[in-house]
Amino acid sequence: MREKNYLSSDNSGFSLVELLVSILIMSVVTGIVVTLISSSRIAYTEVKAEAVVQEESETVRTFINEIAIEARDCGKALVGSSGDHCIWFYAPDNESDNKSNYCYYFILCETSNRVLRYKKYPNTITSPSAGLDYEALLVTNESTKVAGDPYSLLAEHVNGIDLSKVLSGDATHNTGSLITVNLLMDFAEDDYNKHFVFDGRNIISE
Repeated sequence: MREKNYLSSDNSGFSLVELLVSILIMSVVTGIVVTLISSSRIAYTEVKAEAVVQEESETVRTFINEIAIEARDCGKALVGSSGDHCIWFYAPDNESDNKSNYCYYFILCETSNRVLRYKKYPNTITSPSAGLDYEALLVTNESTKVAGDPYSLLAEHVNGIDLSKVLSGDATHNTGSLITVNLLMDFAEDDYNKHFVFDGRNIISE
């Protein structure tokens, strides 16, 4: 005799309470996942910012350190009406075999683009104390141009640069000067102030 299959008559599905509980559980789980993703993204951004700022500032520190240690003079200035900050060093030409060949190294903070640029400038001034033509940094003459020169990029995410020097010894027993450079940077809407001290052993502070 063939057996008959009977369908269950219990096909009422989820109750309203069960549905609400399910939605509540899904909401809690979704909230946790979104929070974890958001926290991870913030942590990643912070770590990336620290890494980028550290790499850029270390490039600047290394560049200046190689110049400052043999420099005879250094200073700072505002360039024209642009408000750009510039620091400079009077030091041996690092591309010359003759260490008696001195030149000026300009390091310009191009604030409009938030970048730091550098350029070697020929020694055309009899005395460093006579002053420098900072406007020459902004002219279109490719031999002296710094601003906008794609080949002179030193660092990015830079808003300003400043320099000061303090005599290490005294006028009788000169031991050079300590050169302090402050680098103002920003990345991902966070500000950073990098502070470097260099040994200007051949520089006499005024």
